[in-house]
Amino acid sequence: MLDSTKVVGIIAAGGTGSRLGISGGKQLAPIAGKPTVAWATQAICDIPDVDEIIVVCDPNRIEEFLEEVLPHISCVKPLLFVPGGDTRTQSVLNGLGAIEGSEDDKSNIVVLIHDGARPLATSQMMKAALQTFVMSEDADGVVVGHASSDTLKRVEHMRIIDTPQRSDYWMVQTPQIFPLDTLLAAYEYAQERGIHATDDSSLVEAAGYTVIMHEGPRDNIKVTRPEDLAVVEAALMARRS
Repeated sequence: MLDSTKVVGIIAAGGTGSRLGISGGKQLAPIAGKPTVAWATQAICDIPDVDEIIVVCDPNRIEEFLEEVLPHISCVKPLLFVPGGDTRTQSVLNGLGAIEGSEDDKSNIVVLIHDGARPLATSQMMKAALQTFVMSEDADGVVVGHASSDTLKRVEHMRIIDTPQRSDYWMVQTPQIFPLDTLLAAYEYAQERGIHATDDSSLVEAAGYTVIMHEGPRDNIKVTRPEDLAVVEAALMARRS
């Protein structure tokens, strides 16, 4: 299927990382000798089926991203840095709009969306997720994640309201993979109804499409807080040894 399909990797790197509490935010925070977003970008560049990569970043810091990230990436594929929007959804839409040829044939383009703050994702894992998408003829999208290993609580104002059945829940990560036309239709559906979401799959699901899970590694964490930097750096250094 992918032989005749264009695959575009979009890296959502527009977040400010306010919870991280460091100058410059999480996307450019140095981890094991590289900016955080460089690890994710390189992993996508190394996927043979990916034809084009778009990094969506802070519109006021594009030059900084170019200067800080490009020296740490080896990529012979088209690699574009574009300005993000006020929300993650708008940032991803900006990335979709920058896809070369997207106005001509949306039905022949598959989009792999990944958080720039998930530097432990490997190209091997992403290739496996793409394969799951290819093999799942009845699915409109694929999301990487893993089954919850912790007991979950529903809480309101620090009071526990309910304890749901743990086996029913998965922890959602990225990448998330969708056909471009499906994703754009889901975004339009959400905008018309004022639906907001923290990931792309939620919008695709709300529009009535079928999304399936691909089980990924538990270490595919998102850098959010200062303590995450040490954990991720230790994992990356261990891979080198």
